[in-house]
Amino acid sequence: MLFCNGMERDEAAKSGLNVRLYDEYPWQDLLQEAGGDTALMAAMRLQRMFKGLGVSGRVGLYGHTDLSNMFAILGHFQKLMPEVELVGESRENSLFMYAMETKDEAEVARIRAMGKITTEVVRLTAEYLTSCAVRTDEVLLDEAGAPLKLGDVKAKINLWLAERDAIPSEGFIFAIGSDAGVPHSQGNPDDLMRLGQTIVLTFTRRNRAAVILRFHAYLELGYATPEAQKLYDQVHKAYGKLVENLDLNAKFKDYQALACDIFEKDGHKTPRTDKAPLEGYVHSLGMVLA
Repeated sequence: MLFCNGMERDEAAKSGLNVRLYDEYPWQDLLQEAGGDTALMAAMRLQRMFKGLGVSGRVGLYGHTDLSNMFAILGHFQKLMPEVELVGESRENSLFMYAMETKDEAEVARIRAMGKITTEVVRLTAEYLTSCAVRTDEVLLDEAGAPLKLGDVKAKINLWLAERDAIPSEGFIFAIGSDAGVPHSQGNPDDLMRLGQTIVLTFTRRNRAAVILRFHAYLELGYATPEAQKLYDQVHKAYGKLVENLDLNAKFKDYQALACDIFEKDGHKTPRTDKAPLEGYVHSLGMVLA
């Protein structure tokens, strides 16, 4: 059962679900009854929806919304309907996480399509950067001869993604130099693009199946410094060993342990040697708790 505003009924109908309208519960009347409290009004409408559908017992909560507003609504709702037990889940045990363990043909097709788009955009980014003129201080120049900034490149990447109907759901990561070694750093738009800098480029898109598609690309601008090349070789070695050991029904935490083994032997900190490492192997592989 899908409830929506009247103006959204046509889009809601495309879901194939049984659609009902909020208009069945006029908000003006409910707001007056709630004494002008909009959160209480929403809770009262939810109460009427549940009673009308005969819903009681344990009810799972999922979705994306303003946390503060929803907390206020559900607080009122629990007082209005104590016969309903609202249930939340930890991320690793979520109903959606279990559903994501398998992919149907349509999901696989979407993942492959996004992978293809990512490859195209990474290629366009690399071609653009390598086509730029370079000043004597190794700063790249744009088409007008001005110093090329990170924000200028991100704008082009956004355009290329939009042209392919692949606008990231939460922005994307494009960071250079030391920022490229800080997970989730989106970079400083005023940074100048220089030769010899490492680049991290990550796209994240949430598709209709609630699957997060994340694709990474690592580039070296112009040339690799000896330090960067050494680190790249170590990561590539770890990647190769992990791929060699991939198996069905294996736990992600086992691969995380293998990654830590490899990087610790190369002298790097990991989440096992330091609870919150700021250097070394600071990230993780997939859902390490699964």
